[in-house]
Amino acid sequence: MGFRWKERYVRARESFWFLPAVLVVLAVILSQLTLFLDRRIDLDWAGNSQLALGVDGSRGLLTTIGGSVLAVAGTAFSITISVIATASSSYGPRLVRNFMKDRGNQLVLGVFVATFAYCIVVLRSVTSADSDRGREAFVPYISVYLALLVALVNIGCLVYFIHHIADSIQISTLVKAVRADLTRVAGREYPATEEDWDDDAVPAVRLDSDDPDVEVVTVGANGYLNTVDTSSLLTWARTQDVVIEIIPRVGDHVIAEEQLARVQRRADAGAAVGDEDEDRSIADMIRSHVTVGAARSPHQDIRFALQQVTEVAVRAMSSGVNDSYTAQNAVEELGSGVAAIARGGEPPEGIADREGELRLVLRRPRPIELIDLVFDDLRIHSGGDPRFMRATIQLAKRVAEAGSADLSQRAWLHVDLMIEAFAAAGAAEFDVIRMRELATASVEELRLRPYPPEPGG
Repeated sequence: MGFRWKERYVRARESFWFLPAVLVVLAVILSQLTLFLDRRIDLDWAGNSQLALGVDGSRGLLTTIGGSVLAVAGTAFSITISVIATASSSYGPRLVRNFMKDRGNQLVLGVFVATFAYCIVVLRSVTSADSDRGREAFVPYISVYLALLVALVNIGCLVYFIHHIADSIQISTLVKAVRADLTRVAGREYPATEEDWDDDAVPAVRLDSDDPDVEVVTVGANGYLNTVDTSSLLTWARTQDVVIEIIPRVGDHVIAEEQLARVQRRADAGAAVGDEDEDRSIADMIRSHVTVGAARSPHQDIRFALQQVTEVAVRAMSSGVNDSYTAQNAVEELGSGVAAIARGGEPPEGIADREGELRLVLRRPRPIELIDLVFDDLRIHSGGDPRFMRATIQLAKRVAEAGSADLSQRAWLHVDLMIEAFAAAGAAEFDVIRMRELATASVEELRLRPYPPEPGG
């Protein structure tokens, strides 16, 4: 249950409504607190001082502040939607998520709507004298003047919002955000040393679904496998003395009837797999420790994290955008994440408990598969732009510097294929020769075999 609540919290935190909703609740609580102080503290002297606003003045001030900030909030929301639409069409719809989770946008909208909520609650407490009902005039001076201070804060938030929204639409800011997602998941899922793995790596064993001691658990939902709670599954597997194999990889699209996991219980480990109640409890336990969503998420999905950055480069090279500078920027930013993957080595599929017993089998993308994924997308959309080719050769060089000999060879193979595609796209022979010379010089600089071949070879 803790895993489920954590996932829900992460999703809520990345939504556009979460922080504004929290601020509105806090504003209502603050208004009640200040009204309580106004009723407890004797402020009759304020009615005869220069600070006096009176009933009408207080109502007018609160109405003006509340109405103004609500109108500004509507304008800010419209600007945000316009920016999201622009970014979605230019750089890809998957980048909308970065605007939705942006703390700056959430904070500004939250401050505006919270101020409105505060003013409305305080406004209803301002009452005029009514001799027929025996009611005295009540002006909550602390609450009213706090609203005035909050209005000044709103002015600062508006100035900040204009600056922030203009900065967030810049390609460097967009690519930096998706690159941060990539480096975060790459560092966690592909650590540089074996000691950094959470659990001991052991050889994986594939479980046979036809084995009578193996229970098959279906997904039970349609969507994308977003996360797997590895530590909790490992603990449960050790407690129940079972081996769990998660069939799909994080990021795969699944349907309800497909296999999610296979669970093998040892023959001498209590109830046999196959009992109806036992099978139901196993299925519920497995499903409670994975999340299936309507869209992919970069929290554990390294392929989606790579796709976000690659998509910026690919869209920039499309005929509708044709922005080679943006494509170059995106490919350069890919370098940090791809290099981290190359340094990390092969992820273990078999995970053992403290006693060294295999408990969990996970399928993770191999680094060479991820390298192929990136360069395949780049090659298809490379066109005949020398600037894009130079950035790609630099990316291959970073893979070669950080990775194994196999990864290096694969990266330079992709460079050779890209140069061939570059020539086939109609690039001038002079540019093709220059790109081959640059690739060969990069290989020689790293003291690797002279690859790709010389022109005409």
